[in-house]
Amino acid sequence: MIKTILFDFDGTLFDTGEGILRSVQYALEGFGIHETDTARLRKFVGPPLLDSFSELYAMTPEQAQAAVARYRERYLPVGIYECTLYPGIPELLEQLRAHTAFASRSRPGSPRRWRARSCSDSISSGSLTA
Repeated sequence: MIKTILFDFDGTLFDTGEGILRSVQYALEGFGIHETDTARLRKFVGPPLLDSFSELYAMTPEQAQAAVARYRERYLPVGIYECTLYPGIPELLEQLRAHTAFASRSRPGSPRRWRARSCSDSISSGSLTA
């Protein structure tokens, strides 16, 4: 019998793309780059930020580090909360909770801001890395 189910936060329970894309735009603007191509910005979702800044915008390692720092300048206080639950997730979590205990792996910040918190027994915070 399954007693515990663990979920990852990004891309599993929540669509975090908006916060990531807006924070990438913010970082790029610090270098005078005004990117509006959503398809290009979406390439930042998933891979390490350092790699994406280096490969997609031909940044030196130092520039990429500075871009990551600027990204976090916006992402940590604002972008982290620019996310939405995928459709059906609250109902799924409620059904699972009725039958078992589970925890969802989230991110630093206040889980009270996310509706999934009311559906889980615990939410643990990870760390943000490049």
